[in-house]
Amino acid sequence: ANRALGDTVLRLGRDPLRKLGSTDRLVGAARLAERAGTEPNRLCMAIAAAYRFNDTCDPLAVEMQQRLADAGFDATLAAVSGILPDEPLAQQIRFHYLALAAEGLNL
Repeated sequence: ANRALGDTVLRLGRDPLRKLGSTDRLVGAARLAERAGTEPNRLCMAIAAAYRFNDTCDPLAVEMQQRLADAGFDATLAAVSGILPDEPLAQQIRFHYLALAAEGLNL
C-alpha cells in the first residue's frame, strides 16, 4: 500500500478472485518467472497472502474464503489460479499460505 497514492490494503486486495486468475497480476507474473528459469519466491509469498485476504465487506473475498473452507486450499488454487497441486509453484504457494495460517495472519 502506498499512502501517497491513497492505496490501502483493502483497495489492493479487493476482488481477489480476479486478481488471482491464471493470467492476471500475480500468477501470470509467477508463471513468466518460471518460464524464464527464475524462482518466483516473492510472488509466491504475495499469492499466498492474497489467498489469506479476508475482508468481510468485499463479497468476492468472502466468496474466496468460503471456497477455501468448502473445497480446501489445493482445489481452490487450481480452480481460481489454474495451478495444480503437484506443480512446484503450488508447493511454494502452499508453504507460504500454511506459514501465514499458522501465525493466524489474515489480510
